[in-house]
Amino acid sequence: MNENREQACASGASGFLIGLGVLNMILGFIAMGSPWMAGTIAVILVGIMLLLSGFFEILHALRSPSEKPSLLMFLGGLLALAGGGLVLARPLYGLAVLALILAFYFALDGITRIVSAFNAHPVPVWGWMLFNGLISLFLGLMIWRGWPLSGLWAVGILVGIRIFMAGLTMILLGLAARGIQSNANG
Repeated sequence: MNENREQACASGASGFLIGLGVLNMILGFIAMGSPWMAGTIAVILVGIMLLLSGFFEILHALRSPSEKPSLLMFLGGLLALAGGGLVLARPLYGLAVLALILAFYFALDGITRIVSAFNAHPVPVWGWMLFNGLISLFLGLMIWRGWPLSGLWAVGILVGIRIFMAGLTMILLGLAARGIQSNANG
């Protein structure tokens, strides 16, 4: 009885992973198909988050009983408000800065995925994990080489490729888990 429950849980977990992978692949296609829209949405969200964060920091600073930390919090809040306002007022500059951040993110993400793939070497899809890491590293280097103009296309297209590859990896890992499970049961 317990064995059947464990099999059902494992099957559900691999199905869930495959489903998440499919959703990631769809989101990746949407972002690649409209890079300007995806990039603009990302920049607007970052600007809104900075504005909200700045507002909350200033509110906290004004309500703080201590004078010294409240001044620093207030200044930090003003900086966040200014940054958010600048990003929203000049989205092209925001895209360029976001592209630079993405270049570093993709490069570091690629390196960690490559290391993870080599650590997972006996897993049947470790090669896909390695490929995913190499793609991320390549994307980071590609954005870096084309910066600042890469901000016009990189945010949407490259994030879309990255999301697509993560979805593909999830699907392959879910299928591998099912294969391992069926081999153990059969």
